[in-house]
Amino acid sequence: MMTVSSYPYILMCITFLGHVRVGAYPDGAPETACDSMRPMHYTVKNDQSSELIQPKSWTGLYTLTVNSRGVQPGSDFGVTIASVGANSFKGFLLEARRDGNGTKRFGTFLNKNYTKLICGNSAITHAQGAITFTALTAFWVAPKEPLNNIRFHATLVRQYDEIYLDVTSEFIVGSGVTLVPSVAVLVGVTLINAVTCMFH
Repeated sequence: MMTVSSYPYILMCITFLGHVRVGAYPDGAPETACDSMRPMHYTVKNDQSSELIQPKSWTGLYTLTVNSRGVQPGSDFGVTIASVGANSFKGFLLEARRDGNGTKRFGTFLNKNYTKLICGNSAITHAQGAITFTALTAFWVAPKEPLNNIRFHATLVRQYDEIYLDVTSEFIVGSGVTLVPSVAVLVGVTLINAVTCMFH
């Protein structure tokens, strides 16, 4: 099993597209987003008395993949968010959850430049507002318990008026189980069109 020490040069893969104004909350998602993974979007910026924007269904601008599906409790491995084509993103929130367990988060992430940990280290988000990503690899440490039915969920901010909810990976499984080869998953996502778009 590869560990973080096996990656001395690539704890975080980021493509810089210049210094731009970020549509996401510039210092990353706040603790209040831990459960819903959803920014609070209003038709009038920062005006909670205005209408809350409701999500619309859409598909596939991003992939969310893992570098190993067979893992041992307590081990670590990379999780990569990547754009399809020219669809970069300016903010993100990433968590591991078990289907059927609601908003409960599993495992912890390892911090690195341009990211910060929230939700008791069980979630990772962007930390600098002048970066646009085309790909990003974060490292996750599996919990010391059975790993069945756990997969990764991400919220991605593309632009000020575009947010994608519930970008999901394939399921991870414990070691010793026959694996399906890990491939990029064109995810089903949810698009929010809003006048404002930031974690609040």
